[in-house]
Amino acid sequence: MLRDMTSRMENLPQRIGVAMSGGVDSSTAAWMMRERGCEVAGFTMAHTGTEADGRNANAARAVCEHLGIPHHVIDLRHAFRACVEDYFCDAYFRGLTPNPCVVCNRTVKFGLFLDSILSKGYDAMATGHYARIQNRGGALFLTRAADFTKDQTYFLYRLTHDMLKRIVFPNGEFTKVRIRELAAAAGLPAQSAPESQEACFVPKDYGAFVAAHMPERVKQGKIVDEQGKLLGWHEGIHLYTVGQRRGLGVAAPEPLYVLRLNAEENQVVAAPDHRLFRSSLITQDNVFAAGPPVQPLRATVKIRYNAAPVPALIEPRADDEFEVLFDAPQRAVTPGQSAVFYDGDTLLGGGIIQ
Repeated sequence: MLRDMTSRMENLPQRIGVAMSGGVDSSTAAWMMRERGCEVAGFTMAHTGTEADGRNANAARAVCEHLGIPHHVIDLRHAFRACVEDYFCDAYFRGLTPNPCVVCNRTVKFGLFLDSILSKGYDAMATGHYARIQNRGGALFLTRAADFTKDQTYFLYRLTHDMLKRIVFPNGEFTKVRIRELAAAAGLPAQSAPESQEACFVPKDYGAFVAAHMPERVKQGKIVDEQGKLLGWHEGIHLYTVGQRRGLGVAAPEPLYVLRLNAEENQVVAAPDHRLFRSSLITQDNVFAAGPPVQPLRATVKIRYNAAPVPALIEPRADDEFEVLFDAPQRAVTPGQSAVFYDGDTLLGGGIIQ
């Protein structure tokens, strides 16, 4: 059953804490680490302050009992609210479309959570993420997973070299289908678990969550065209994102979409679809695996998780900004999301779209 793992995880740390949600990915990661002879324990992060914390902990505990390994819960609710939930809601009221997974991975999951596991005497943390880590001359780089349809490097681009030294991604070499096969063969309780939702702390109605979190910032405002002509009214700028059509509720000769959000004026600017295409963007708060380039760099760029990488030129600017010049215009470039840069399968870095 482990023949396809041979030579794929060499020089593993001896003591590994596995981040476990009770789902099939993290459960199979824990099983693989145990099968490779590591001393393994499961760790579940309590962070949302909802019933989901308890469900995840119970599911992970059941897997750990099946594997005969210890299970621990680490409470990071206060840190998660301050670092992720508050950021998430504040960003919407600033006219941005935030990516909470990117922030959580850097500050909480591979920050405080990893530190907690290491402080208990473990050498590294394994997770069920679909990504790979490669050592090139002593420098560690993230590379895309073998299963491109499940690759999660976009969400992980802000991880530092020191973090990568203490992380293992067992699932990165496998397809999701193979992971489910391994889970079934091992008899794991999580083998039929459904896919986890994208933002673990937010229900489907993002707008209601944001409004409940910061009700004092919900204000009615104008929907206007590019010339400032009034088209209608909105019930809060947090309800909109660039490229959105649903929910505008304005009458026009042709379909209109959100072109941009003017947070200072509390306005939603709407325009026809062809106006949504951009030939360039600016990033700030950039992170690069091998240090920021000082010369223009050819790369492929993802401007959102589910977007295909597209060719572009990355040019350094003043104040640590970078300009991304696309070979072909891209639709709905969205401030607050991340632009992530690749050389083939290798992740070079990325930044926040301004």
